[in-house]
Amino acid sequence: AVEREAEAASDNAKFLSALQEPCEALAAAHAKDVAPLLPPILQIVRMIWNNAGHYATPELTYGLLRKISAEVINRCSTD
Repeated sequence: AVEREAEAASDNAKFLSALQEPCEALAAAHAKDVAPLLPPILQIVRMIWNNAGHYATPELTYGLLRKISAEVINRCSTD
């Protein structure tokens, strides 16, 4: 059981790490710069959905999209 959870954690980290750089760019962006950042982020989310054996569940993917949406709202409301 522990080995299975460790494998899942490793798999999740591998796939989610692909979001680190584009999400850092989103977090630092001004409202006018947000739109062009979204397609690459959403492509990575789609890649995670299609390929991540342990993370590709509706609940986890919806949660990820909610967090991205919240950051978009945050970026657009601060300018």
